[in-house]
Amino acid sequence: MADADRARLEAILASLDQTERNRLMREATRRRQAEQERGGKRRPRRSNRSDEEGSYQKFARGGPARDRASLHEYVLRVLAERLASGEVGSEEARAPAEEDSVRGIVTGITARRCVVRVEGEDLECSLDASIADQQKSLLAVGDDVMVRPGEKDGVVTMVLPRRTELARPDPRESSMKRTIVANVDVVVVVVSLRRPPLKPGLIDRFSIAIQRGGAEAVVCVNKVDLGEADLAGDPEFAALSPFLEIGLRVLPCSAARGTGLEPLREAISGRLCAFVGHSGVGKSSLVNALVPEANLRTGRVRESDSRGRHTTTSSSLIELADGTRIIDTPGIRSLGLWDIEADELLWYFPAFEEAAAECRFRNCTHVHEPACAVRERAERGEISMAHYATYLRIRASLSERG
Repeated sequence: MADADRARLEAILASLDQTERNRLMREATRRRQAEQERGGKRRPRRSNRSDEEGSYQKFARGGPARDRASLHEYVLRVLAERLASGEVGSEEARAPAEEDSVRGIVTGITARRCVVRVEGEDLECSLDASIADQQKSLLAVGDDVMVRPGEKDGVVTMVLPRRTELARPDPRESSMKRTIVANVDVVVVVVSLRRPPLKPGLIDRFSIAIQRGGAEAVVCVNKVDLGEADLAGDPEFAALSPFLEIGLRVLPCSAARGTGLEPLREAISGRLCAFVGHSGVGKSSLVNALVPEANLRTGRVRESDSRGRHTTTSSSLIELADGTRIIDTPGIRSLGLWDIEADELLWYFPAFEEAAAECRFRNCTHVHEPACAVRERAERGEISMAHYATYLRIRASLSERG
């Protein structure tokens, strides 16, 4: 695809609302699955070993590029076809502006109110009733909105279509969407090597939700100063090797010592990004290390159970002089997946694709079927058993919900 065509399609895709983007994603997923089943393509085994193994720079490069068309490529192909046939047009996603309204970005949210940055100034706003009634789904930090200014406060009258979003089912009402952040270019999943303990399963869930929402995922491993001097020999860090193998960027660092921060700065430079993860992993400490003037409140991990305390209670947006914008989010205990069917799950586990082509049954779920090559390879250690166990847990939760 020519660069000019790609740029045009990316711009149109960004202008579409989330409903239309989800339609494209479902069709792209279906087509990629059908092509994989027809072609039976297998990916060559890869290795990340090098003479530099264990250095910050080695891990900062992330894993190798994937040698197949990504799901995003299929989305662009489907979009191109639908534009040609007139089924999709970007005009439908462009919200009309009221004459007395101005455009801004949401930087903070409270009950039925929010703060909107308009031309560099923060404006306290109330929410139109149609938005306030569905605030958790319709409004998030990062949203572009239309505001009708008043004498003191403004009123948010419209939420503009999102380019990307990170969403999950509401913890109290699973049938309702809870939007965590909107319109971010990259989501930094912060984990800690120790205290609280590393949980690769949460990385899997975040990676799926981020890809589903259209943003880029980066994993930042904080507190490496608590691990082995040679990261390559650290058993906790070794648990991240499956993510490197599928091309996910993994950046080790220490907010406490200020080491390994430069690759993270490069990953987010000039972009709108969000920091997400468990409580206590050091999200706010990382932001403070990157932006000392932010002066975010931080907390200690409980000695009794190594679990983190909530120090960030609501999402907030910090703007840097170079144009980088960071959204610091509250820690979470678990992450449910929104708008994903159990049968779609395999395509978010690319490490399984080579083995899946060898399963006896073409519609194998890789759970209970005989002659399942994915399960057999996991049992032999050729596929990460932890990765496979996460797949089983997520699939079971999606099946129960469906």
